[in-house]
Amino acid sequence: MNRFLAYLQHQFPQAKRQGEEWLLDCFSCGKPRKLGVNPFKETYHCFRCGLKGHDPLQFIQDHLRCSPVEAFRVLKGLQEARSFQ
Repeated sequence: MNRFLAYLQHQFPQAKRQGEEWLLDCFSCGKPRKLGVNPFKETYHCFRCGLKGHDPLQFIQDHLRCSPVEAFRVLKGLQEARSFQ
């Protein structure tokens, strides 16, 4: 499974899937269902405040407001958790 998709499903269970994109509340501006995330292209964009990126690590950094090292640990932890299931 795509690690970015696993992170989205774990952190945003209320996200609405629309085609390949997932719509969720923007963690930057707080507007509901304005942040479009495509886990297969690994891109995200807020239609309200303009927050955007093309990297799962950057997405996690923006979401958790953490360093790249901490974001990497989050992704690695998800991967390890999935391998035990």
